[in-house]
Amino acid sequence: MIGPTMSHAQHDTDLLRAIADTTDNIVFAKDLSGRYLMMNAAGARLFDRPEADFIGRTDADLFPEHTARALRENDAKVIGSNASMKFEETAPGGERTFLTTKSPLRDAKGRVIGVVGVSAEITERLRIERELREKAALLEAVIQTTPECIKIVGRDGRLLSINPAGAAMVGAGCPEVLRGRSIFDVIAPEHRAAWIASHERICGGTMLTWQFDLIDTRGERHHMETTAVPLDLPDGERAHLGITRDVTARTRMESARLLLAREIDHRAKNTLAIVLSILRLTQARSVSEFVEAVEGRVTTMARTHRLLASRKWEGSDFKDVALEELSGFHEAGRIRFDGLGVRLHSDAVQPVALVLHELATNAVKHGALSVEGGSVSLSWRLDREADRLRIEWREAGGPRVAPPTRQGFGSLLVGQVIGHQLGGEHEMDWREPGLVARLTIPVEFCEGAGSTADQADGRAVPADLAAARN
Repeated sequence: MIGPTMSHAQHDTDLLRAIADTTDNIVFAKDLSGRYLMMNAAGARLFDRPEADFIGRTDADLFPEHTARALRENDAKVIGSNASMKFEETAPGGERTFLTTKSPLRDAKGRVIGVVGVSAEITERLRIERELREKAALLEAVIQTTPECIKIVGRDGRLLSINPAGAAMVGAGCPEVLRGRSIFDVIAPEHRAAWIASHERICGGTMLTWQFDLIDTRGERHHMETTAVPLDLPDGERAHLGITRDVTARTRMESARLLLAREIDHRAKNTLAIVLSILRLTQARSVSEFVEAVEGRVTTMARTHRLLASRKWEGSDFKDVALEELSGFHEAGRIRFDGLGVRLHSDAVQPVALVLHELATNAVKHGALSVEGGSVSLSWRLDREADRLRIEWREAGGPRVAPPTRQGFGSLLVGQVIGHQLGGEHEMDWREPGLVARLTIPVEFCEGAGSTADQADGRAVPADLAAARN
């Protein structure tokens, strides 16, 4: 009976050995003193020594001290607890890591006689996990710091997740107070149905980009643009992952740009029409006189064009228009201004400047500004009862005035601009002490009156001040 029993035992030992050598994991056994009883082929390959070199030797005999000490400590924990335990253990050199399961090694009577272990290399797994953690941390940093809203919306409209930027967009102090609440509540009522329809399409598997209005907790409206994709949740439900940005400022800029382009187109057409009229109607005795007359009028249009452009085509104060135009004609102390702060609509700026140009040109050639001591008083006021802006040009101290025998281009232009272009009235009073021109313009060409604090103090405007306004 001894022979067959020994034969079966040897067979079992050989079978166990064969199984241990076929695995890529390290399989080993040690006695209570830490001496190796067995090391399989995978272990021998890892440490590049024959399996027989391990038998009867300890970790201290085979490995550096810090490695051997860590292995002994783990063995002692298993023996001391009399239970299986798992450890992450590092091979000599520290470049490869193994997950080792160690258990008490027992004899036939159940007594602990050592440690048996299986080590599986996890170096690559740890590298991948580390990279995933780093990427996750980077992604979380992006989500937390981006100025755009990043959110996950459940199929029922509940906010499952939202970043700080998204919370700020709706006026919430922090993301936590929004989680679980319906996003539909902050969508503008007129856009809510379309938003829900888009949300359903996304949860159905479609990626979409669209715009809508949001009303925050302060009641303020924002124009938003969002791009969303379907997202499968761990529980099998479908949600939508969206990135939303506030495009209110961009939309306003685009609208303002479009409005400005239309305004410039409108101004260009008007300017060309006026220039054409000037060329057709200007009368002169010579080419040089014709060039001088046309050049002065076109220069006036160029100055007011520059003035309007500097104010983004939003009109200009009457006094600014007067200073811009008259600074080239008057001498220090010879023109006085008197009027409230009245802002002219952009459509009225160029016509008013042309009229002032014609009146000043006439005064320089024939009127009060053609002689020493002559002066001009320019006043304006809003007549609320008549819904008119009243302008008066009064000359004094110049040559004696008599009504002209024929209507010149200047007078004709004043009548055309005031009467036809602005729908107002004009009166040219050629009284002997000096011309008095009374002009009225409908109040719709004015954008409002200022306070009496804007009123000029009646003093003459010096030439250096007028030049500074240019």
